[in-house]
Amino acid sequence: MKLDASANTVAVGSGDYIGLGGRLYIATEAVTASGTGMATIQAARPLRAAMAVAEPLTLSKPTVPMRLITDHKAAVLSRTLDLFGG
Repeated sequence: MKLDASANTVAVGSGDYIGLGGRLYIATEAVTASGTGMATIQAARPLRAAMAVAEPLTLSKPTVPMRLITDHKAAVLSRTLDLFGG
């Protein structure tokens, strides 16, 4: 991911969450913007789809849409994770 930030400032820190294209990513290392204000951010998982250059990047309080599963499915999932040490 590339970011246009203030020159020579920390753009993101290691472990910071980043919102892009309705998905949540995590920065794997601290990144300082170059003298021109550009930064390349390494993320913990690859992008699932190509993003446009002008795609908004959310750095402050990024969110992602989610929905709750039923209580029954949550209970089954919980028991399954317990079986496998999750």
